[in-house]
Amino acid sequence: MRILSKLLVLGAALTVSTSLAYADTLGAGTINFEGQNTLTSSSIEFFGTQTDPIATGSLAAFTNGTDSFQNLTSFTSLPSTPFFTVDNGTDTLNYYLTSAAESVTGPDAQQLEGEGWFTVTADIGGALIDSSTDGNFNLTTQNGYTTFSADSTIAPTPEPGSLMLLGTGLLSAAGIARRKFASKLV
Repeated sequence: MRILSKLLVLGAALTVSTSLAYADTLGAGTINFEGQNTLTSSSIEFFGTQTDPIATGSLAAFTNGTDSFQNLTSFTSLPSTPFFTVDNGTDTLNYYLTSAAESVTGPDAQQLEGEGWFTVTADIGGALIDSSTDGNFNLTTQNGYTTFSADSTIAPTPEPGSLMLLGTGLLSAAGIARRKFASKLV
């Protein structure tokens, strides 16, 4: 009887917890920018905001958001603050650079490739939720014009659905066990 009670309590708790569970807001997606810059042998200075971002997949909500870029003062020492930020009026997307390698260098051209991570601060039901995922980037600048592309590489996790399935399965198993136990007593 104790096992049955524990199964019922666990199943009910897992079923109720699905309303509190939250899946990551970030999954697979891409975001692209273009704009003007000044390039030196070791830095890139961006002119104000870039073109409206074009985003796909889980980042699509940030298409045409308000963006800002941080200047790169060195290609070897990456900033600890977000390289770019996009605000779509509801949520804020940040991208941090974690590693970069120069693949093309020249007086008028620079190409950086590397890794970073996205964070999203989203207002969901009045609660601010932070979510993050890894992503790769490619930055090419030539003759004062930059193209930047970053993609998130992780599919969203279906936590609420998984917990609901597990909870209802445990409740069903407990109900069947209770009927069998009750019929043996009679």
